[in-house]
Amino acid sequence: SHYIVESWQLAGLRQQFAGDATTAAAQLRSGLSRLRYLQQLGAALHGDLPSHDCAICQEPLAADVAVLLCGHIFCAACVRH
Repeated sequence: SHYIVESWQLAGLRQQFAGDATTAAAQLRSGLSRLRYLQQLGAALHGDLPSHDCAICQEPLAADVAVLLCGHIFCAACVRH
């Protein structure tokens, strides 16, 4: 079966598809953020933390870390203060 788009329908369909694309992009960003959070949380729980320094205190990350919803990792003590 074929679907024929009439010329008078184009403007409405373009607007609909632009809105769909914007919504899909926002959902993708949200999903990627959750994925990063879960990956970092899993690494923290298994002791497989990256050898980075805390962006707040500039000290190497220790075992007691805080993983924020955005996926960033900081010393738990820095986040508490």
